[in-house]
Amino acid sequence: MNKTLRILLCCALALTVVSFAAGQALQIGHITTGAILPPNAIYSNCGTGCTSYNTGSGYYISGTANTDSAGQVIAVQFTSTGASITKVIEANSQYVSPSSKVGAILLKDASGTPGGAITGGTLTVVGSCPPATGSKPCTYKPKKALKTKKKQLIWLCQYLPKNEAAGAALWMESNSDTTNGFSFINGSTSNGTCLKEPWISANGATRPAFAIN
Repeated sequence: MNKTLRILLCCALALTVVSFAAGQALQIGHITTGAILPPNAIYSNCGTGCTSYNTGSGYYISGTANTDSAGQVIAVQFTSTGASITKVIEANSQYVSPSSKVGAILLKDASGTPGGAITGGTLTVVGSCPPATGSKPCTYKPKKALKTKKKQLIWLCQYLPKNEAAGAALWMESNSDTTNGFSFINGSTSNGTCLKEPWISANGATRPAFAIN
């Protein structure tokens, strides 16, 4: 698999993205404007069921012992409609084994950056995520439906558990979402969890693909 690293931000720590293609130039698609979402969809930048996204390029979610952007964790913000969250769908792929059990957690907003954990916001992946050559949406669920408030700002964060420190996964890019509310941590400032500061803004970069239901 060919791997291309490109620097997205000019700062001390760089958010890294890996792209791959099988013998041809990477093709970029676009989300259809006005896509119909399920009645209980709270947020989606990847269409119904999170099936419309860039399958050839994604951001590292790396264990602390992995050499590819060690300990990189990523968080994206969304606004709740006030409905209860029952599941989260993310476009994930394994990249370096072991990385079948990617961790995910919902965080509070802290003046525009990821804050502390939301009570009951720990998410568990259903099954395991596919290898990079078989990218497809992965479903995560809270222990029980998570109540939210209308217009509540929430961050969805991904990380690799400590027992998968040598692994790396990919969180695939959305087709065109560059809205604000995108942060990351990696390198010497990261302990591989979503509860470490300082966060670095990645606003302006294409956000990863996810849906909140």
